[in-house]
Amino acid sequence: MIKSVLILGSAGQIGGHLSNFLRNRNYEVLEYDIAANPNEDLRLTPSEQFENLVKKADFVFFLAFDAGGSHYLATYQDTYDFINNNLRILVNTTSTLKKFQRPFLFASSQMSNMSQSTYGLLKAIGERQSKSVGGKIVKFWNVYGHEKDIAKFHVISDFIKMASEDGKIQMKTQGLETRDFLYADDLVADHQTCLWIESQTVFRGVADPRQCRHSQVAPRIPDWGAVLLTRLDLGAVKLDVAGIPQ
Repeated sequence: MIKSVLILGSAGQIGGHLSNFLRNRNYEVLEYDIAANPNEDLRLTPSEQFENLVKKADFVFFLAFDAGGSHYLATYQDTYDFINNNLRILVNTTSTLKKFQRPFLFASSQMSNMSQSTYGLLKAIGERQSKSVGGKIVKFWNVYGHEKDIAKFHVISDFIKMASEDGKIQMKTQGLETRDFLYADDLVADHQTCLWIESQTVFRGVADPRQCRHSQVAPRIPDWGAVLLTRLDLGAVKLDVAGIPQ
């Protein structure tokens, strides 16, 4: 029976929700994230601290990655530092997990199918690297939740930030494209979370099947923001939806 779970990227928008979920189910949760402690840097090797946590863990969630929303990726994904950061994270982490033969799940993205995206290519490499050492894979798409780094905000957090600061949301598009949106608490509360730990299945995708347009999402930000704003420290939302394209 697995009792101890190590979460790499525990301060991220999925990692924080996952940590709380597993603690509430009596798992011992070991956290590791550079955002919480600069010494918890998966790019650094060797790391006695990291190796000791891997040895202690019964299962590892590999969520850590240098990534962010569309603006962050458009700005950084083709830079040397972005590519180098993620390659080092992948190599150092998988080699340590292989060394100690720890079962793990690698968090990928539906963008791993997009060869035109550097981020997608790096996630595809991560999938193959993980499979080569016996890891499981899950692909996430448009998960939203508690985010701390404004520079890396994804679309829902961006909408909430704009609404709280300006009272209106300025979209980069006409808002007519459709997306699946999945709240992080709903993701980790799904029974699949325990299956990820206990099962040998390779998971290919996780998404809320209900699609909606950005222009349909924007007017709902006051409701969604109520869930997230206390954590984002952005104050109350008063949203003018008149300027939102229909």
